[in-house]
Amino acid sequence: MSAPFFHSDRTLPATFVTASKAALQAATLLALCLAGTATHAQAITYTPTTPQTAADVVPAGVGAIKVIVRGGAGGAGAYDGIVGGKGAAGTQVDAIIRVQPGQTITAVAASGGQGGATYGRSPSGGTGGNGAGAGGNGAAMGPSFVSGGGAGGGGASFLNVGGAWVRAGGGGGGGGDSFRAPPVADASAIALFTPEVAACATPAPGDAGIQGTGDGGGGGGGGGGYQGAAGTGGTFGIDTAQSAGSGGMGGSCTYSAALNTISSPVATVPGSPTTPPPNTDPAPNGVDGLVSFEYIYQPTITIACDKSALTDSANQQSVCTVTASTPAPAGGLSVPFTISAADPQYSTQSCSSPVVIPEGQTQAPACTIIANDNQVAGEAPVTVTLQITDSNNYLTGSPAQASVVITNDDNGTVTPPVATPQPVPSLGGWATLLLTGMVGALVWMRRKAFMSL
Repeated sequence: MSAPFFHSDRTLPATFVTASKAALQAATLLALCLAGTATHAQAITYTPTTPQTAADVVPAGVGAIKVIVRGGAGGAGAYDGIVGGKGAAGTQVDAIIRVQPGQTITAVAASGGQGGATYGRSPSGGTGGNGAGAGGNGAAMGPSFVSGGGAGGGGASFLNVGGAWVRAGGGGGGGGDSFRAPPVADASAIALFTPEVAACATPAPGDAGIQGTGDGGGGGGGGGGYQGAAGTGGTFGIDTAQSAGSGGMGGSCTYSAALNTISSPVATVPGSPTTPPPNTDPAPNGVDGLVSFEYIYQPTITIACDKSALTDSANQQSVCTVTASTPAPAGGLSVPFTISAADPQYSTQSCSSPVVIPEGQTQAPACTIIANDNQVAGEAPVTVTLQITDSNNYLTGSPAQASVVITNDDNGTVTPPVATPQPVPSLGGWATLLLTGMVGALVWMRRKAFMSL
């Protein structure tokens, strides 16, 4: 038998409190997601009488789905002098799930548990509701005489997309009345919800109600849930002494996947309890659960640059633009992106992240890559890359990345400076006459010395 989900002092479990805080923190994300919506498709709803027959495929342009998943309600306990216990309504989980076009959505809507029976009918417990985590069967009355049968618990419903799960537990079934025993307590209607638990992917049936050995009402069946979180079965009753117990609530949960994060999950029990009128046999069945979702269309964001190659010379630049497939919503659309680390070979203009696409427009102000003019030979090419950052406010399209390569246009050969011819020194007129005279005097002196020998 699964452990109860609530404390003996009836305080809420810590997981429920944590989930409530997470829901508040995610409220902003929900508002942004809906603000970025161009259109909503009509809601697609499945019930046990109109089940999903084939997986739904996420259409192009859809970035998220708004989901409602509700478990089946527990049936009402049977009459024996007074009415049996009321069955609890199923838990409802509301959430936003991030999706990708082309992904498939599968869903199962659970049925409510059957009411208990007695008197002219075969005194029996109600059958638990079908679902992804069936409800537990209600117990029949004790075999020694005639008392009320316990009701079946409601089944659990689920929706799955891309490995992300939303499961809503079923309500517990009401216990059957035991003649002149204290009135049967109604099944608890506290939403036992845990977000981001891996076991959410594994359904678990509710426990069956317990039948006594003597005269008395049968216990109600527990609501269906997930692994480790199924509803408990109610105890048996004893005529004139002990009332039967109603079934416990099935657990509800969510679990995100890598591309399919779940935001704003809120669990409530919005339905009315399954109330048995006096002298009704069999007692009423619980209300069926449902799965409903609608597509949230979002703009697709791309980025492109008008030039993919530049050289490090004057007037070399590339203009890069972020574009949305549909006009931006009220207040504009913020698009964060990353850009390569700074480098001396280029500079940027208006390239701070995020860029904002103005309201009603489809393009953000341009980001310009400017090659720095230089005469340095031998520099290696530099690649400037801009990458759009994923966001819950839009779909990341293709191309989501743009690159600009800046190459060096200097050939690497260093030309030596050209030598300037220098004039040969020359003598002026008087210096030439003086030099001639000196040379002539030297010749005359050598000739005179030779003749005197």
